[in-house]
Amino acid sequence: MIDRKTKSANKLQMILYVFVTYLFSWIIWGIIYASDRNIISYDIYKNYVGVFFAIGAFMPTIMAIIFTGFFYGTDGVKNLLKKGIIWRINPLYYIFILFYVVSSFFVPLWFCNITGSSYNFDISMNFNSVLLNFFLVLLLGGPLGEEFGWRGFALTKLQNKLNPIYSSIILGVIWSCWHLPLFFIQGTPQYGIPFSLFIISVMCLSLVFTWIYNRTHGSVLMTILLHTLYNITPLINPYFVKSFNRYTATWIIYQFIIILFIIWDTIKRSSKQIN
Repeated sequence: MIDRKTKSANKLQMILYVFVTYLFSWIIWGIIYASDRNIISYDIYKNYVGVFFAIGAFMPTIMAIIFTGFFYGTDGVKNLLKKGIIWRINPLYYIFILFYVVSSFFVPLWFCNITGSSYNFDISMNFNSVLLNFFLVLLLGGPLGEEFGWRGFALTKLQNKLNPIYSSIILGVIWSCWHLPLFFIQGTPQYGIPFSLFIISVMCLSLVFTWIYNRTHGSVLMTILLHTLYNITPLINPYFVKSFNRYTATWIIYQFIIILFIIWDTIKRSSKQIN
């Protein structure tokens, strides 16, 4: 059991972490927003939008390392980073991650097509292109810059006080709202997507990420893998959670089915631990 003093310290650290992460990410993204709108020199957006996007996206991990080092020292940072090399897990979880990502856009596609809606897309990228995009998304598109923060640091703090389901919901809100400035910056993956649809998808993902993280002994590596594969899917599927349509509605229903399984499994494991 965690004592009241430790819970209070975790809460304070969590609040400070979220505030500072938002602050620095939003300042950095605010610069390219202001440049895009010609409030400041447009050359910043024109020449460096990718750089500013990536720096802002790395704030969750950077701040997690800084906060961990400040509160827990070098050993704390080492323990945090070690979560990124936990790969010796049950192989079924690797299979689940691949199955989850692939099925999340193929099952809705299949269902829509057999019910009369034609949603077709061509996978024009070859293996080398997919591999290149995998590493670009991994390094610059969010997974490496976010997961040590959201799962490695924040989720751990939340689960010290709350159960996995409540922790996932709270983190899902934090995670989705952190992206808010990107909805106003042209060229970002979030630009033009309804925020209400985005927050629904992130809330669903948050539960899946928590389940994977807990079932793989706190492996940030597994959540990075899941995050990377998930972020690649819009490059292949033009209908993937970008607007309200039958495909999106089917995707959400499919996610709810997955989430029901996760909630059932989480409750079952919790009851076993109590007994």
